Amino acid sequence: PSETANVGQQEINYLNYGGHECCRTSPRSIGSLLSKESAAFLRLSSVADFRGGESLVVRIIKGIPDAAGARHLLDRLLGILLQKRGMLTLAGPTGSGKTTLLYQLATRLAESRMVLSIEDPVEINQPQFLQLQVNPEADMTYPQLLKAALRHRPDVLLIGEIRDRQTAQSACEAAISGHIVLATVHARSAADTPLRLSSFWL
Repeated sequence: PSETANVGQQEINYLNYGGHECCRTSPRSIGSLLSKESAAFLRLSSVADFRGGESLVVRIIKGIPDAAGARHLLDRLLGILLQKRGMLTLAGPTGSGKTTLLYQLATRLAESRMVLSIEDPVEINQPQFLQLQVNPEADMTYPQLLKAALRHRPDVLLIGEIRDRQTAQSACEAAISGHIVLATVHARSAADTPLRLSSFWL
C-alpha cells in the first residue's frame, strides 16, 4: 500500500477506536464521537470490503446554525403548526439540511413547550429537549420509543427519520391525537413525500 493509503487507514483506525480527544458513544458501523477540544460531534459511518479495505464518512456537527437568514420561513412554519397542529415532514436528500431545519423549529417551540426527540443517533446535543436515542439491541426502536414517549405527554415530538411502516404509523397516530410532530423522510422533494410514505405500506 502507498504511504497515503497507510496514513488514511491510521486516521480511520483512530476515529473507529477513539483517541485521547474523543469518546465513543455509538457502535463502530454507524455512530458519533464527541470532540472535547472543539465541542463538535463527528457523525461516523464506516464500512469494510472483503479485501480488508475500509471507507469512512465523517460529518462535522457543531450545534444548530444561526437561523437569522431563515427567520421568515421559520415564523411561517411555526404559525401553521401552532394553528393546525398535526405533522410536519421535511423531505430531501442526504445533506440537504433536513435535520438542521428540524432542530431550528423545535428549538423555537421548546421556548414554551416540552419537546421530546427520538433520533438514531442523536446528532446535536440540545439541553432544551428530552432526547431519546434508538438502540435496537436494547429493544429501543423508533416504534417502541414512540410508545414510551407518548406516556410523557410531550407537546412536540421530534422524529429523526421515518424509515419504516411502524414508525410512520406511530407518527401519524401521535399527530392525530393532538401532538405536534416534526419528522424527516428521505425523498427528492415535498411532492414525492406522500409517495415515499405510502411505499411503507406496499
